[in-house]
Amino acid sequence: MSPRPGRAPCPRQSPDASDLGDRLARALSRLPEDQRRVVEARVFDGLQPTEIAARFDWPAVRVRVYYLRAIKNLSSQLRGEL
Repeated sequence: MSPRPGRAPCPRQSPDASDLGDRLARALSRLPEDQRRVVEARVFDGLQPTEIAARFDWPAVRVRVYYLRAIKNLSSQLRGEL
């Protein structure tokens, strides 16, 4: 199975998939602290934005903004490593 044009191969297709976790960990560590906390709560703890907002005593809109900024930041970082 070949990747779609203009897209990176999925981890199963990539010979260096074993370092994906390391690349993600490095990218996460470079995020601003609030963005990292939101991503960790959302992805690792499985919390919804309203639950994250309650956990950190923030408005839900702040959580959504941090999450979207974090995803954009991670995407840029990882794209730069390919």
